[in-house]
Amino acid sequence: MRKNKLIFFVNHAAFFVSHRLNLALKAAKDGYKVEILLGKAASNIEEKIALKTLKQNNLKYKKLPFKSSEVNLFRNFYALFVTFFYIKKNKPDIIHLISPKAILLGGILARYFRVKGIVLSISGMGYLFTENENLLNKIYKLIYMFCLSYILKHKNKKVIVQNKDDYRFFFNKFKLKKNEIVRIRGSGVNLDKFNKINIRNKYKQVLFVGRVIKEKGVKEFIESVQMLNKLKKYKFWNYLIVGELNYDKSSKFKKKDIENWKKIKKLKFLGYKRDIYKYYKLSSIICLPSYREGMPKVLLEAAASGRPVITTNTIGCKEAIINYKTGELCRVKDSYSLFKSLSKFMDNKNLRQYYGRNGRILARKEFDIKKVSNHLVKIYKNLSS
Repeated sequence: MRKNKLIFFVNHAAFFVSHRLNLALKAAKDGYKVEILLGKAASNIEEKIALKTLKQNNLKYKKLPFKSSEVNLFRNFYALFVTFFYIKKNKPDIIHLISPKAILLGGILARYFRVKGIVLSISGMGYLFTENENLLNKIYKLIYMFCLSYILKHKNKKVIVQNKDDYRFFFNKFKLKKNEIVRIRGSGVNLDKFNKINIRNKYKQVLFVGRVIKEKGVKEFIESVQMLNKLKKYKFWNYLIVGELNYDKSSKFKKKDIENWKKIKKLKFLGYKRDIYKYYKLSSIICLPSYREGMPKVLLEAAASGRPVITTNTIGCKEAIINYKTGELCRVKDSYSLFKSLSKFMDNKNLRQYYGRNGRILARKEFDIKKVSNHLVKIYKNLSS
């Protein structure tokens, strides 16, 4: 009996491994022939480790000539051309499209080749929706929305969103039926691992996990650290930034800015770390002052770790916590608001532990990676039946 072929189409290997590896392994175990289409790396360090992981798990992949944040029309058409022949040759039954550029390229071809079923994972609307609204950006956004309208006319599809704002947007904008869209809060967390972290701890450390790019709120985090450093009562507190420093994106910071920030006392840039489990363990507060997200995995892991969260009152982030129960929200792009929230948590150990316990309860209820993977594989089966 022929196995159904499932192709994942994603921006790059590192994102796939961190967010969808467990799903691919589950699908393969359940009888799907799994292959992965990958765009160009945004971080060579992350890419090398991710490709090694795919090989170790016997997952077949192909690299394609597209970059997630690139808007060069010629290169995007070339990527579309290469992908055209790959899909024509491999004839997938299901294509799971992950990340905006993959949705654009893969979705157009899925309709053209009448692929039996497509899944669109909306893990965020991409840099077009977080960059400044200049004329060129508006034009690209219009093109992107036009292409999405074409893609979402596919007869056998499932749109997966991670937050209520994106659910309302896609449901209303593209006139979807209720059975064509579902909200799943993130890509899941390995609870067996993170539940081992003790909620009670004496560490005086704030942890930021994310790529060192503007839209993650790095600048605001650093400015709030500088404010905290001026107060003697926080002299024993330290601040860690774990994430790729040289991420290939237009919103990355200049090297001289990062070098200047490295001189700030009690602030450490650790760069990309393959396994950040120990950094959750050694921290008391997790902070992500992002401008917009789908459903940030770091905040799901923070909840599973029993750590209180400070994040921004914006799409995606605000749904990753229960405000005043597992974490608190500060204003977007507001260093002083972030400073005040950090101060509150740093001053009150009992509050941190209370939020941490509630976060763990939330993670068990909503963020179990086993539940997420089972739900998605069930979607594949419904589309391919």
